[in-house]
Amino acid sequence: MLGFPVPYPDELIYSLVARAGVHSGIISPKQLLDEVYGDRKVIATIDLPSHLAQISGQYPSALNITTSSLIYQHTLFPIYAPFIEERKRQAGMRWMANQSKGLIHLVFGIAASIVKQPKLLRYCPQCFDEQLAKYGERYWMRGWQVSGATWCPKHSTPLYEFSIQPRYEHRHEFYAADTTPNDRPLRHHKKEALRISHVVEQLLQVEPQKSPTSHQWSCYYHDLVVLAGCNRGSNVKHDEVRERIHSYWSRDWLADNQLTLTKRDTGWARTILRKHRKSFSFMQHLIIQSRLLDRDISPSDILTNVKRYPQKQSNVHPVVLPKQINRDKRTQWLNLLKEYGCKHARLHGSQGLYMWLYRHDYEWLMKINRRYEHPIIYEDRRVDWPKRDRSLVRRLCHLRQACEQDDFSPRMSSTFLLSKLKIGAMPERKFRYLPLTKQFLVKYSESVAQYQIRRLGNQYISLYLQNIQIERWSLLRGSGLSEERLTPLARCFLTGITEGIWVITDLSTSQKMR
Repeated sequence: MLGFPVPYPDELIYSLVARAGVHSGIISPKQLLDEVYGDRKVIATIDLPSHLAQISGQYPSALNITTSSLIYQHTLFPIYAPFIEERKRQAGMRWMANQSKGLIHLVFGIAASIVKQPKLLRYCPQCFDEQLAKYGERYWMRGWQVSGATWCPKHSTPLYEFSIQPRYEHRHEFYAADTTPNDRPLRHHKKEALRISHVVEQLLQVEPQKSPTSHQWSCYYHDLVVLAGCNRGSNVKHDEVRERIHSYWSRDWLADNQLTLTKRDTGWARTILRKHRKSFSFMQHLIIQSRLLDRDISPSDILTNVKRYPQKQSNVHPVVLPKQINRDKRTQWLNLLKEYGCKHARLHGSQGLYMWLYRHDYEWLMKINRRYEHPIIYEDRRVDWPKRDRSLVRRLCHLRQACEQDDFSPRMSSTFLLSKLKIGAMPERKFRYLPLTKQFLVKYSESVAQYQIRRLGNQYISLYLQNIQIERWSLLRGSGLSEERLTPLARCFLTGITEGIWVITDLSTSQKMR
């Protein structure tokens, strides 16, 4: 793409592509994707975009704008990189350089994290004014788009939410930085939001470096708890840690960010202080460290301290006891196995026998246990699936009737219909419990060809009512389609209504998209 703009300081790649469209006068989102990426399927991603190799390829080598520099200086990658394993960090950079297909959000734990991403773009009005004065145009800064950072650290003013929400049906569109009358400020929790914003500023400036291992984080937090005096021997005094956090971070702010502290053993504030088996967001690390450290330390210094610990646990050699064969104990355990099975045999007052065999006759014990193992068939009775199936079908019937009244509704795909029910994600494996729902979606979900025909039909009726001459190109343009993307069935329909030539088309060429 000729004249591709150079990114401003801390500008998001999302904003950069949007400015490229404005500078080139490109209105069509798909045309912009063609010009920039050469691929119409790229999704406009705010935090961790992909295909950055195509972006860096737009610039001459003299500018020294590489894929790595774009990742660390113009995306939110530095927010996540220090807190994930090194192999995931390397994989994330490869995905961002080429193609991700949503994998990066799954592998980094963002999709399942309790800390949710902002749904709307944010901006600081005073920063916008300064950008206009300095550069002659606005752009989206990456520090504004981080969870919890709802106040501008430079001006100590609340950020505003851009009222136009990037929707699923417009997921290929890049919105240029702008304001609308419906934008609303995020005035709540100034004190906590400014703390987060200042840490975000520092994190975004951390140099590319190798990520600490999970073992290093575990050792760091173990020593941190001891230094803070929040331990009782080898145990953590979680109640004291929780009280310290509540004295510094308000309960309302924690609740608004889905970080409420509970007394449950699976609460995030407890699991982060145990052996690390998963990654945590920077906000969770910040909340814990802010109360266990006796002074403010920059993120780069914290990472340096964490990396001083060994990368992995030192090997522990097991103590091997001499093998002893006791026929009486074997016979006793064998009789228990035949009567109760492996698991229940251990629970019927024979733990001592089991432990003796485990220590002195391990190989025989494992071999005989496998022979008499009783498979446990688990039945999930938490949900009345037939009742849920009937309920979902009734709701889908009402929804289909409502959608059919609107000729201009989005494509009634299975995903669209289920999303309107607001029941959350529906994994494919759950449909085996919902035969009626599955059959309904197979029968009534709208295929791509049917959707294209509906759009062409709507445009034909619109032109006819306005007494405008109907041409093939005007139908395509008005319905947002092109010759390249027409399905065979839709092409047959278009030829029929424009030229009066109707041909027999195999309906199997336009299968439903499920």
